[in-house]
Amino acid sequence: MKTPEMLKEKENSNDEEYLKEAVKSFKEQQKEEAPKRAAEFYKNVYDYQTMFENRLAKLKESDDKMNEKEFERWEDMLGDEIKLADKEIGKDYFSLEQKAEVMQKMITSTSNAELNKTVEAQAGNYYYERIGMLRDAIQSFGGEDAKKELEYLNGFYPAVMKHLEFKYLTPEEIQGYGAEMYDSKRTKSHNEVIKHLNGLNDLARKYGTRPLTFRNFWPSDLCNINNQTPAIADVMRYDRYTVEEYYTIAFSSDVRKKEREFERNQRWGF
Repeated sequence: MKTPEMLKEKENSNDEEYLKEAVKSFKEQQKEEAPKRAAEFYKNVYDYQTMFENRLAKLKESDDKMNEKEFERWEDMLGDEIKLADKEIGKDYFSLEQKAEVMQKMITSTSNAELNKTVEAQAGNYYYERIGMLRDAIQSFGGEDAKKELEYLNGFYPAVMKHLEFKYLTPEEIQGYGAEMYDSKRTKSHNEVIKHLNGLNDLARKYGTRPLTFRNFWPSDLCNINNQTPAIADVMRYDRYTVEEYYTIAFSSDVRKKEREFERNQRWGF
């Protein structure tokens, strides 16, 4: 014979099982819908980028420039959308391919000529101010790692210069390396620039200064080339060119010098 206590225990057990199943079902539903929600946030990033480009065009028509405060408002607006997207799709159980599929929604162009108009690239105009603020913060509040962190700050420019060296090699120099070795070294140097910029952003967040760009970027060695889906390749290409446009703006005089040297060598057959 079942006592009232035994019946109550069975009832509570059923309640617990129902609750567990309900929670499990809810989590599965949230996981299934997360990419759709993330895609909407990345679509917002695309829309804001387009609005930003239009704003730049209008300012150019009136021979004017965007001031720093307005630019930072654009950064914050896009950064908020990225954070919301990452909250949805940035979970460990989502594959790189799934993340890339939704991140494609933010791609505005695959042309270098257009990507220099993105908010990320235009942040290159404020490189020196932001790196200076970060340096001051490290010197004021840095702990045991301060010396290493300050050295890391100084490493971005040489990383960019190394990539430029490979980018503007003459055909004879490329031939000396061999096509395969040249592609490998150029890609590696480009990835080092991307990773270094990401590291500076992380360091800025650590010290509470404004990051150099409002988001981090995907280097191409994040995924083996044989495993890269079209979506992953698109995001990596977009990030690679965007970072290149960023440093082209940040170090414009150095980049122009390299370009002129390359053109002169080409013209004279060096």
